[in-house]
Amino acid sequence: MNIKKQILIAIAVMCTVVHAGIIMSSQFLDLQDKKAKPMTQTTILEKDMIRMDMKADKSDMSIIFRGDKELFWMIDHKKKSYTEITKEDLEAIQKAAEEAIAGIQEAMKELPSGLSSKLQGMMQPEPEEKSKLIYNKVAVDQKVNQ
Repeated sequence: MNIKKQILIAIAVMCTVVHAGIIMSSQFLDLQDKKAKPMTQTTILEKDMIRMDMKADKSDMSIIFRGDKELFWMIDHKKKSYTEITKEDLEAIQKAAEEAIAGIQEAMKELPSGLSSKLQGMMQPEPEEKSKLIYNKVAVDQKVNQ
């Protein structure tokens, strides 16, 4: 097969994948808790939509983003409820958080330096230990189409 034909086939495959979307499936396991069941996550990426389904022992929820409507939905399947978040809601949450942080920083200026630095240390989260990634091969030598 010549190089031009290979390039055309590669472009056709990429266009099909982008048009059809991508589905990713993952499992997360807490290696420190031997009794914990793995959390499964399925992510579907489309041109203007993202959906994440997360299932664990105590939770079963989905997060959906629709770009054409600029909306997020957080769905709790166990409680049979959902929350809708608009772009304006996200901007208001961000503004409120920025104002709260500015207020705290202003109030900390009036504290004695020792107490101020101690509080600042408490506000910054401790660095988390990185999780070890484990990859498992789930399929070998499987033929798709030709």
